[in-house]
Amino acid sequence: MSVHRRFRDVDAFSRGTSLHIAQWWQSAQRWALCTLLGILGCEPSHLISVMPTSALTQRSPANAAQKLRIVVETSSVRLPLVVHGSNIYLTDIDQALEASIANAVQPTKNDLSVRNAHSYVLVVEIIEAHADFSAGLLTVRLVTRVTLREKLGNTYVAQTHAHASDSAAVVPAHGSDVALKCIDSMGSQLSGWLSGMALN
Repeated sequence: MSVHRRFRDVDAFSRGTSLHIAQWWQSAQRWALCTLLGILGCEPSHLISVMPTSALTQRSPANAAQKLRIVVETSSVRLPLVVHGSNIYLTDIDQALEASIANAVQPTKNDLSVRNAHSYVLVVEIIEAHADFSAGLLTVRLVTRVTLREKLGNTYVAQTHAHASDSAAVVPAHGSDVALKCIDSMGSQLSGWLSGMALN
């Protein structure tokens, strides 16, 4: 085995390990949140996942093998997302956003692969996330800062901001569809943004 091959294997292992650690940390945060609310004697909270079942069963190929890798960052917001005016917390916002964007930009991925173009990394940072239930109306709003870089050398290509929101007259416990419509709107915006660029 060549030294180059060994480094690639180590890098792939490191990315897989980091992903497992991140998923474990998200689960630990959710458990801690519920425990804290119980200790404080607050009204029992409910965690509602917005991750569609189809996204769990239809996974994309490993990011490392794709021409367009999607990374969602959430360090600027607090997740799970509390629905103000209720005892509901919306979970898996980041995973649902990644899945939605991956689906929306599939034509761009296919085009890059067919042309054997450069590989890119699309970093989607959630900089604002808000959910509110008032007067019988549930509203979910997201704001992201999106940066496109070439994978090789981490070279900057472009940056944009995307805003999306959706509302419906539903109780928060049934609010996953509202969140998903907001998330899918974000994915559509980013798909249109990418398709308007001449990527080499």
